[in-house]
Amino acid sequence: MLLVMVTKPQRRRVLPQRLPHLREWREHISQIEQARGEKKLTVDRLGARMGTDKGTVSKMELHGRQHTIPWLERYAHALGLDDFRTLFRLPGMVSLDELVEDLPADERGLISDMIATAAARHKKLADK
Repeated sequence: MLLVMVTKPQRRRVLPQRLPHLREWREHISQIEQARGEKKLTVDRLGARMGTDKGTVSKMELHGRQHTIPWLERYAHALGLDDFRTLFRLPGMVSLDELVEDLPADERGLISDMIATAAARHKKLADK
């Protein structure tokens, strides 16, 4: 008699390639608020601004759960940021859009093509 052992496939949590820099933004905004004479922006205070508890905020900052767009929007709004996508770059970094916004359209197109070529080359190398 032949016995075959069947195992269940392991469930792995897939995280996005780029994670938002939540803690870095909270600390950055906290420094700005402290410079204005306000209290330090703790996880507790941020949770209160968001209408949630500090445990949930802490888990999300540590990537303990998947981030949803509505949650990231609430987080960004509680920090006073206009767009949740800002959370995906470190405080103080300028986005590519901001770098090229004052350039003529043809130059923006050229830069866009260069970035697309570089990204495709990077993907090709990563797939090897």
